[in-house]
Amino acid sequence: MNHPRKKEKQAVLISIVMNFILAILALYYGFLTNAEAIMLDGYYSIAGGILAVISIYVIKLVYRPENKEFNFGYSSIEPLFNMVKGLLIFIVILTSTYNAVIDVINGGSIPDFSGAITYFILSTVACFLMSIYFYNLHKVVHTSLLDLEYKNWFIDTLISASVGATFFISKSLANTTLAFVIPYTDAIATLIIVAIVIKFPIQAILSGFKEILLSVPPKNIIVKIKTIKNEILSNNNIKNIHFKATKTGRETYVLFHLQTKHEIDMAVGFQDQIKKEILQKLRDSIGGIVKIDVCLTLEDLEQYQKL
Repeated sequence: MNHPRKKEKQAVLISIVMNFILAILALYYGFLTNAEAIMLDGYYSIAGGILAVISIYVIKLVYRPENKEFNFGYSSIEPLFNMVKGLLIFIVILTSTYNAVIDVINGGSIPDFSGAITYFILSTVACFLMSIYFYNLHKVVHTSLLDLEYKNWFIDTLISASVGATFFISKSLANTTLAFVIPYTDAIATLIIVAIVIKFPIQAILSGFKEILLSVPPKNIIVKIKTIKNEILSNNNIKNIHFKATKTGRETYVLFHLQTKHEIDMAVGFQDQIKKEILQKLRDSIGGIVKIDVCLTLEDLEQYQKL
């Protein structure tokens, strides 16, 4: 197992353990205090833990080589999984939104915050440290799976922090003319957090959907490919280059059409040489799994659809 893959798997295992520990903690304090914000945190951690378990299998699967059944490998499983993960998180958030709205309609409720402060401190610190851990790891191991893990822990940090915010707001409003707001603080805090984090699962769903449909890679990758294209154009035998690219999970695929200035002796050897050069440049620049195809032609490349 190569080093980045090993680090990714170890990180997900840590995420599994932490998610289930925090889920137990959240559900315990949630039932104890009757706080919807804490229950949301618990449900979110359960979902995160289950999905992290599945992530272990996904990591193994995406590195499997092509076979007779899957000629192009398993790279599409990652965006598909990210879509499902985003959808599940979206459902959890919608469920908590519904519960919070019903709570407001029914006149609100006053949670027992006697144990909430303990939960707030433990959970917020743990989630914050996990989000920092995955943020730094994603800088080294660039995968959409780790990026989503980072966002999940960031969301969990906000949810946990909302518990503390609810506690302090309720305390500060006691014995004031705004004391009537206290029964609604838990629901309001939940709705505010939902408004902040709802974009993350939606982004995961849309991003995964686009990758499955073989959309173009992110702009930063296209810029790197164009830079390499310009470097290859310095070859005296190359007149023009067009390329098409797509990114599926951690795999980037690029199809290059190279218009040569004249018929080249030993064309196959030249094609192998230029392909090897381009592939190495892309791997050094983009990282992850990179696959390419190179086609040589004497024809005008205007007939090919430009990227």
